[in-house]
Amino acid sequence: MRGRLKVRLLVRADGTVGRVDIVMSSGDVVLDQSARDGLLRWRFIPASRDGVPIEAYLSLWVTFSD
Repeated sequence: MRGRLKVRLLVRADGTVGRVDIVMSSGDVVLDQSARDGLLRWRFIPASRDGVPIEAYLSLWVTFSD
């Protein structure tokens, strides 16, 4: 399956993903759900303010290809 979607993630102060919003769907419910499920397991180095980790939103494109 192939497809591309745009998502908006809420990255928590501990680096985990707290929320995944589909901004632009791939047009395939299965791909959109797969992206959401996978992204909820990702870990990030969180944003920081004055050296203190904070929650922040991140937008990115997810591409599925054969």
